[in-house]
Amino acid sequence: MEIVFNSIVALFILLYMFFAMQLGASNTEGDIFGAGGFPLVIAVLGIVVLIVITRDILKNKKKIDIPMFNLKTAGGKAVTLNVMAVSLYVVLLNFVGFIIATPIFLITSAKSMGYKEHRALAIYTILVSAVLVFVFGKIFFIPLPRGISVFRDLSYLIY
Repeated sequence: MEIVFNSIVALFILLYMFFAMQLGASNTEGDIFGAGGFPLVIAVLGIVVLIVITRDILKNKKKIDIPMFNLKTAGGKAVTLNVMAVSLYVVLLNFVGFIIATPIFLITSAKSMGYKEHRALAIYTILVSAVLVFVFGKIFFIPLPRGISVFRDLSYLIY
């Protein structure tokens, strides 16, 4: 099973390398690698590490158990729930906007990891949401997703 996973990762790294090679040359004097230089270095390092890991798997021929990916463990369940929470967050951003989706995501992800302090979680959620809106919406003027209909109007009231 590990070999299949490593093959899929290798395929993604090779695809990443292909797209990195498509980046144009740099006009900056002294930049010999161009825009794709850094991504190519990262991809080569990824391939080297993947080769070492695959060699160790084949050499030892033992099953590697990663509790984080085992759905029978608490960590595996938390990872799965957080992946689902991130997916829900991305979908909700378009409909209800940043103001509503971010607190929902923060609460959902904390609860999925077993956090039980309701008061601290509420303070954390409000603080993080407010700081993100202030920093990105007001200081950097980055347009955050506003949502549709009533949610859009609400977001205009806040930022």
